[in-house]
Amino acid sequence: MVTLTEPRGPYGVVRPLLPRAGTTRAPERGSQVDQKLGAVQGCRVAAAQVEAALHSAVVEARGQGATWQEVADALGVTVKVAWARYTEDARWSS
Repeated sequence: MVTLTEPRGPYGVVRPLLPRAGTTRAPERGSQVDQKLGAVQGCRVAAAQVEAALHSAVVEARGQGATWQEVADALGVTVKVAWARYTEDARWSS
């Protein structure tokens, strides 16, 4: 079996270019990658919370008489997109 390696370092050590079996990333990058993945997860949670708040606001606005055109304008989308995205929530809240 052939292992791809980079040139020898100053101490004569040869490091493999491919990760060892069972590893997913280079050890020296682990903490940086873990930090970025933690940030991704935090953003996902925040996005879910924002989406839930947005749904509630649309349902409340519709319940108080806002038209789909007004909702669409507030969302920056077309009436068709607003209706398709939020119609089930608006229907069940009445």
